Amino acid sequence: MLLRYCFFLFLMALAVVIAVLLGESGPWYFSWVLGTGFMILVSSMGAILLDEQEEAAPEA
Repeated sequence: MLLRYCFFLFLMALAVVIAVLLGESGPWYFSWVLGTGFMILVSSMGAILLDEQEEAAPEA
């Protein structure tokens, strides 16, 4: 778990460094990467909640 956290922390730091090096267009790419990750997170949570609702619903 700690190794995975350190890996993603390194990946985030690398993304920030790349954004700084890209200059003016860097923040756009950085927000695109964060936004894409957030969209994936929200959609997967929605799928998990839908799955849980279907399992919890009484069978008719």
